[in-house]
Amino acid sequence: MEDIDGIDYEAELHHIRNKLQANHSTLERSLAAFKMEISAQFQQHRTNIINLKDKHDRAKQRMDELRQDIDQREVESSQAREDAERMAQELEKATLALRGKKEELERQKEMLADCVEKLKEKERWAAETRQRHQQDKVSLAESSVELFKTHLGLDITCTHHNTFIVKFTQVSRTNPEAEYLLEIGLEEDKYRLLTSVPPLTCLPQLEEALIATGNLTACLVQIRKMYQRAENKRPLE
Repeated sequence: MEDIDGIDYEAELHHIRNKLQANHSTLERSLAAFKMEISAQFQQHRTNIINLKDKHDRAKQRMDELRQDIDQREVESSQAREDAERMAQELEKATLALRGKKEELERQKEMLADCVEKLKEKERWAAETRQRHQQDKVSLAESSVELFKTHLGLDITCTHHNTFIVKFTQVSRTNPEAEYLLEIGLEEDKYRLLTSVPPLTCLPQLEEALIATGNLTACLVQIRKMYQRAENKRPLE
């Protein structure tokens, strides 16, 4: 169909329609490609967002763990400071107590040294007293023997250190010169009746009585009487 200008409007219309159809197809393909690209980009962005969220969650979890660790370390550090302060206080108390113990030990040492010195003084005094007492007893014994020698015919002879022989005479009326011997020892301030001539069976009992009383004079008197009784019981020759 041609118009008055000789133009085939139908052909032109068909051409325009084909061109529009081609443009539409191209547009459809472009839209499809664009949709695919947009979809791919969306998926990529979605994947990136998921990955970023996962990293964010892990980072947040790590931060929480670090925060908890920091809090725990702060608590432990605080506890450690408290423990250190407490240990320092206990150490100071122990040091003061030890210093007090050392001072007390020094005082005890001084007191002990003083006691030892006093004990030594008492021991010296006791030794001197024992020596004087022993000398007094020996002197008393010698005085007693001298008295007996004068009135009862008694004589004494020292044989060893702290040992002497007492000799009795004038015991027997028929033989006044007959001798009766008694050996006496002095050990640790105690008299010991060692031997007798003639023997006396009761010598141990006499010694016990002498140790109990310490009266040597009475013991010698008793022994002389025993010698007299023994002499009176002897048969006449």
